[in-house]
Amino acid sequence: MLNKLSSFSLRTVLSGGVALAALAAAGSVQAQTAADSQARQEAAETIDDVIVTASPIVGSQRAALVQQRNADNLINVIASDTVGQFPDQNSAAALARLPAVAVQRDQGQERYLQVRGGPNRWTSVSVDGVNIIGVDEGGVSRAFRFDAVPAVILSSLEVNKSLTPDLPGEAILARVNLRTFSPFDRRGFHVQGDLGYGEMNLGGGAQEQAALRVSWSNDRFGVMAAASHYEREQLTDNREFSYDPTTGLPEEFDIRSYRVTRSSEAAMLGLAFRPADGHELFFKSLYSNFNDDEERNQYVLNLAGAASGTIGATSGDLVGVPVNGAFNFGEYRNSNWINTLGGDHAAGGWDLSWRINYTETENTTWLPMMRQMWVDPRTSPSISYDRSNPNLPLVKLYDTAVGAGGLTRGAARRVTRSARVIRTSV
Repeated sequence: MLNKLSSFSLRTVLSGGVALAALAAAGSVQAQTAADSQARQEAAETIDDVIVTASPIVGSQRAALVQQRNADNLINVIASDTVGQFPDQNSAAALARLPAVAVQRDQGQERYLQVRGGPNRWTSVSVDGVNIIGVDEGGVSRAFRFDAVPAVILSSLEVNKSLTPDLPGEAILARVNLRTFSPFDRRGFHVQGDLGYGEMNLGGGAQEQAALRVSWSNDRFGVMAAASHYEREQLTDNREFSYDPTTGLPEEFDIRSYRVTRSSEAAMLGLAFRPADGHELFFKSLYSNFNDDEERNQYVLNLAGAASGTIGATSGDLVGVPVNGAFNFGEYRNSNWINTLGGDHAAGGWDLSWRINYTETENTTWLPMMRQMWVDPRTSPSISYDRSNPNLPLVKLYDTAVGAGGLTRGAARRVTRSARVIRTSV
């Protein structure tokens, strides 16, 4: 109560002290206000038109929202301008921003799509409304690889989460429709492109990206061409332990090193013609490819098979540990060639759409592999490991010495390091 009263008294004194000054300033404020009001009124009388312009991004986003609200089913739509606000290189990365849509990654890059947690093969894919059958690396499923379709050639991305009778029966859980650009999407001459270059944190390799799209159209005819390129080099490694289900102690230690050069290119040509109002004919040809060159080196240390030593939960010293080494250089290729001739017609209250499409999807894998095994404890290395930091387990290699008392740990083995690769003399 004392604080409140003191505060009230202070404000009263101050207001009383400045009352005369406030009354003196009131007249000048009123005069200035009247003058400003008269000036604004005179300026308003001299303005004939007021033109308000906005970015075309707002229009495309609004069209996407209107399409979602007017749809008969549950659908999410991303406009191309929205995708352009983010550094999404392929369509999988862009679709991952939608609710209930997740992606499976390879080497940190988005590849397969999962809607509502279902398997990727339960989602069908179409390009401009024409179904496309995907081929994965193993060839055992029809999963579509979204990393082979760059985002720059797309005008919108649609995810139908509930299926209606007019959708193809291949979709079990959802249907994704990738809409490519039409020359009539931008009136007149239009150019859009991007260029980027950087360095990967993993391995210090280069990362480069470039895309260009050019279009021109008038009321009757339009043409569009687009091309894109993406490439990156990276070096990654992972270290994994497997455990004895009874004791909970580590049984194997898996060391893997990956050196990857990944690239994707795409090119597209589009022609459109409107012979009359309500009628449109078009042709689109799209080619995209995905290339992955991967050098994989793997060592599996069989801790449980060591000749002697101790195995602990966080550390251990072992003599004569069997080693299984696998070394390969894989070349993975995936390509899509999509050609569509179609038309949309509206006359007499009827709408007619037709499409003639030829699609070719190809996936090839070349994976030569070399294996080496060290099972003789006299030639197998001895090791010590430290797992006190689970994010960075450490392993040291030693020679295995043969003496009168049996096998013992010998001198430390030499490890050669460079900026790009790590080699060991195992």
